[in-house]
Amino acid sequence: MVLLMIAAPALVPAITSPRRYIDHSTSSTALLPPSGRRSESVMRASATTKARVPWRFRFSAALLPSTAGFWAAVGDTTMGMKSTHARSARRRHRATAEQVYSMRTSTTGAAMSDFLLASIHHLFVFGIAAVLAAQLALVRPAAMSSGTVRLLGRVDAAYGLLALSILAAGFIRVWFGAKGPDFYLHNPVFWAKIAAFGVVGLLSIRPSMRIAAWQKSVKADSAFVPAQDELGRLRRILMGELLVLAIIPVLAAAMARGLGNGTA
Repeated sequence: MVLLMIAAPALVPAITSPRRYIDHSTSSTALLPPSGRRSESVMRASATTKARVPWRFRFSAALLPSTAGFWAAVGDTTMGMKSTHARSARRRHRATAEQVYSMRTSTTGAAMSDFLLASIHHLFVFGIAAVLAAQLALVRPAAMSSGTVRLLGRVDAAYGLLALSILAAGFIRVWFGAKGPDFYLHNPVFWAKIAAFGVVGLLSIRPSMRIAAWQKSVKADSAFVPAQDELGRLRRILMGELLVLAIIPVLAAAMARGLGNGTA
């Protein structure tokens, strides 16, 4: 069917036009119309074989010139389709490149935000550890004086501010970080971190209350100095806070390596 459709432009004139058989007794090509004229060598071969030329070859010579324009048009159409496909491919490539760039930009932005939140959160944790170490160094009988009591009040205020900052930075990272809240809320290691930080906060209540009471005593009596046994109890509590606080980075490292969420 496809061959008939291709040969249709030449079939009608080739069949309807008057034809005459080739006289094989002569080598003259005048008996064929111009459109069906064959080369002299082919005509000699036909005269030698003394065979009648089949009817299907009568219009073969006319078929090729007639379909030349058709195939030229097909070629032009094919080239046009190839050009259209090439333009479409270039547009798709540009669109894909833009999507990849957008995804990389958004991913980079989320990663940078999470990096900043994590850095601030870790700095606050290191800061509160430094404050606890400073309190432990100040709460000593040899270093204790009215000036030390005032300094302890300022250090304890910084401790409370850092504790609130750690909570704020931590929960902002949970809800707006790159990993999302599901990574943290369904992880028991995360809740172990929260519990450890809560223990540190509970242990800090007693020292904060005693430091506040000392400050009131210093205001009333500038020569006031806390008793040595009270200083000893306070130092033990501060050391306990530091020990529990040291567990938090260990739990954070476990979470970063997938412990608790089944990806380790």
